[in-house]
Amino acid sequence: MASSEVARHLLFQSHMATKTTCMSSQGSDDEQRVNIIPVIAKADTVSKTELQKFKIKLMSELVSNGVQIYQFPTDDDTIAKVNAAMNGQLPFAVVGS
Repeated sequence: MASSEVARHLLFQSHMATKTTCMSSQGSDDEQRVNIIPVIAKADTVSKTELQKFKIKLMSELVSNGVQIYQFPTDDDTIAKVNAAMNGQLPFAVVGS
């Protein structure tokens, strides 16, 4: 297998192995909530097309499993445009050096 194929295989395998775990507490709903910002590491190991497909699949699975993703606020006119653009980029893809 070529290195890009191995990386792609590992990326998708790690995605498939991801499990959502819920912690229960005796507190209110607000105490049980966390902000989730999905990040795809080593994004330089796959093509842009594969990365886009993976982002779509990841977001689809998170939504279908009821996982709420942090949305940058768009109610402040001074940053609404920037934050709306940021919301459209989720999950973020990062490249390591």
